[in-house]
Amino acid sequence: MLSLAPRARADGGEAVAPPASAPDRNPGGHVYVGLGASAIGALSPGVALSYELSIEVRRFLFNAELLGGRRVNGYETFLLGGSLGTTLSDANEAPYLLGGVGYLTDGYIQFDSVPSRGPQRDQVVLTLEVGYVLGRSRRFGQIWLGLRGLVPIATIYTRHDGPMPDFPFALLTARFLL
Repeated sequence: MLSLAPRARADGGEAVAPPASAPDRNPGGHVYVGLGASAIGALSPGVALSYELSIEVRRFLFNAELLGGRRVNGYETFLLGGSLGTTLSDANEAPYLLGGVGYLTDGYIQFDSVPSRGPQRDQVVLTLEVGYVLGRSRRFGQIWLGLRGLVPIATIYTRHDGPMPDFPFALLTARFLL
């Protein structure tokens, strides 16, 4: 049993409390999988769910995600992305920064050969996320709360069957990692 009470010294000197230690960290890293929930920031807002894979090695972070959502105007949003970053301290609860790239499909999404039912746009986007991680010392049950901006850098595909969907410029995200 671990005790934080002062210990008596063998030579009869003054008892000294053990030093406060940092959270138990695995220098080799942890791998987490989990789910995320996001609010989509756009002229037509929406909600999304995501599958997450995250790796933490000391203060360095890697995150991969598959996100799918629906917006108020009926458009769908699909994002496949990866990002690298760091926590800004070694504390159990710490701010973090992530930067990455993703493939974003927005509009009336179709993955088969059925005739189109509306506009669709596929783009490569850069992402920048700032947030706060809770429970870094826990092996299971970390929570990441973040705000991510999306910046398009290349258009891959565009289908014009009506007005183009407005671009989703931000995601307010909560990740629950096990």
